Amino acid sequence: MSGSNNVGGLVGQNYGFAGGAAGISNSNASGSVTGGGTVGGLVGMNFAYGSGSSATISSSNATGAVTGISGVGGLVGRITGLPAVLPASVIVMLPVRLQETVMSAALLG
Repeated sequence: MSGSNNVGGLVGQNYGFAGGAAGISNSNASGSVTGGGTVGGLVGMNFAYGSGSSATISSSNATGAVTGISGVGGLVGRITGLPAVLPASVIVMLPVRLQETVMSAALLG
C-alpha cells in the first residue's frame, strides 16, 4: 500500500465526528505501507472530534514494514482529538522506517 498522506494498511482514516462513533475491531493488515505523512500499519489517522465522539480500535493488529516522513506508527500513524482510544490493540513484528525523524514510534506515531 502506498500513498501521500493518511495512509494505512486497512484504512486511511478512522473518523468519529459530532457525536458519532467510528470503530475498527477484530481486524488485521499485512504488507508494507509507505507514505509521506500520517502513515500507519493499520490506520493512518485515528480521529475523534466533538462531544460524545469516539474513534476506537480494538483487538486488531498489523504486520509489515511502515515507511514515512512524519506521523509514522506501526499500528496508527496519528491519533488526534479526544477521546481517541485504542483498547486491547496488538502489534506483531512491525519494523518502522523513517525517511526523517518526525513524530514516530513503533506503536503510535
